[in-house]
Formats: sequence, structure tokens, C-alpha cells
Amino acid sequence: MPPELFHNGGILALWKARRARPWLSLSMEDARMAFDRKYAMPMAIATAMAVVTLATPLAFAQTADASGEVRRVDPAAGKVTIKHDEIKALDLPAMTLVYEADPPALLSKIKAGDKVRFTATRKDGKYVVTAITN
Repeated sequence: MPPELFHNGGILALWKARRARPWLSLSMEDARMAFDRKYAMPMAIATAMAVVTLATPLAFAQTADASGEVRRVDPAAGKVTIKHDEIKALDLPAMTLVYEADPPALLSKIKAGDKVRFTATRKDGKYVVTAITN
């Protein structure tokens, strides 16, 4: 089988060549090789792009600004419990949630009952407060 047939249109070129030259034999192996050569690289690229596209959101932390009411502060553990409305950017419904504070020194200026604005981030499946103000 002439190699140029594999590079100019793949299987379609083989079938056209077979019609033009009936003496040209076209085996299933020839057709499979032409198909593989024509579609293997685009399929590999598409697969790689799909993997990168799906993995990208997991690689970056999601961040959002919100407001709420402090329910409990535990400076020793570096945690704060905040009741807040829905936070769409983090896919959180309205709820009361325990956040870790990063850095824990953020918690020195707040107490239970304070109305606060805060910046929350989701890192490795945990919710972290990175800024908080009364």
C-alpha cells in the first residue's frame, strides 16, 4: 500500500484509490491503520484538553466575599462559626458554618454576636476565612 494514501485523507483516500484502481487491495488492517493515523492525534489532544479543563477548577481555590453574624469564636483552635446567607461563588446555601481562620490572629477583633463582612476561601475541601471585619 503506498504510504501517501495514509496522509491524504485517511480511509476516504483509500476507498477512492480502491475505486480508481480495482487491482489495489484494501484490507481491514489497511483501513484500521489509516483510521488510527487520521484520528489518533486529534483524539489524544481532545482527551488531554478535557482532562485539563476538568482539573483546572480543582487546582485553584475559590474565594468569595460575604456577610454574616458571628455565633462562636474559638481563638485557640483558630475557628469561627458564622451564620450567613447563600454564598453562590462557593456553592454554599444560607447556613451556619465553622470556618478556619488564616491567620488565626483575625479572630482577636471579633466576638459572638458581631455582624461581620468576611472573605472565605475553599481550600482542599475546607472553608477558610482569610479576612474579617466588624
